[in-house]
Amino acid sequence: MKGIAQRNGWITYRSELESEEGRRIPYVTLTSGKNSTNKLRIWIKVGQHGNEPAGDEGVLALLGRLAHDSQWSAKVLEKIDLVILPRYNADGVEYLQRQLASNYDPNRDHAVLERQQTRAIRK
Repeated sequence: MKGIAQRNGWITYRSELESEEGRRIPYVTLTSGKNSTNKLRIWIKVGQHGNEPAGDEGVLALLGRLAHDSQWSAKVLEKIDLVILPRYNADGVEYLQRQLASNYDPNRDHAVLERQQTRAIRK
């Protein structure tokens, strides 16, 4: 993601978020910068379960398509701004487990915001 962002001015790479064990949780924002206040904003967050890689792979394929086809991406970004977080559960990926490092299921945390990681991502 960092390389794609470096090659495309409409993608911004961010990495200030951390998992429970201190692993970086990078994400990207995609915008044409034009009329951003009137556009639909879409947040794509996948990779909640570390043992389910299809979401991570799918959203990275979308990001690759956007980076590869500049005409298509320009049309898309005329109407929307995107935030893509492809790996919510970096610790779960490391351990190939559904839960966060604390053994808390991230699906359950979106309503109660018990874990700091979920609160930081939500913010």
